[in-house]
Amino acid sequence: MKHLFFFLVLLIGICGFKTVPSTVRMPSEKHYIATVPMKVSELTLLHSESEITSDDSYTVIKALSDANLKQACNTPSNGQLVTIKKGTTILYQGNTRIYEMKRRGFLDFVVNCDVYAPNSFSEYGFYDL
Repeated sequence: MKHLFFFLVLLIGICGFKTVPSTVRMPSEKHYIATVPMKVSELTLLHSESEITSDDSYTVIKALSDANLKQACNTPSNGQLVTIKKGTTILYQGNTRIYEMKRRGFLDFVVNCDVYAPNSFSEYGFYDL
C-alpha cells in the first residue's frame, strides 16, 4: 500500500512540474518593470545592420506600410513591445522594427518601450546584456 501511495505522490509531482521549453528563451513577465516613451532616435540597436537585414523577419517588417510599421512598434499583434534594458537605451526586443523606423526617417516617432530588468541567474538562462 505504501508503494502505491509513493507512486501516486511521484506521479502527481511529475504531472505538476512545469518546465520552460528549451526553444523558448523569453524572459518572464516579472522582469518587466515599467513602460516608458522613447523617441526612435534615442534607441540603440543591439544587433548589427547585417544581422537585422539577413533575418527572415526583416522581409515582413520592410513590407509594412508606414502606418502598419508604427502600429507594430506601439501595439504589435504578437504582444511583444519594443523592449529596452533597465538603465540603458539598448534594445532587447524590437531591433528589426526600430532599424526600419530609423531607415525610413521616423526619428521623432515616440515608441512605448517595456523596460526589462534582467537577472544574471534568471530561470531562463539570460545574462545581463
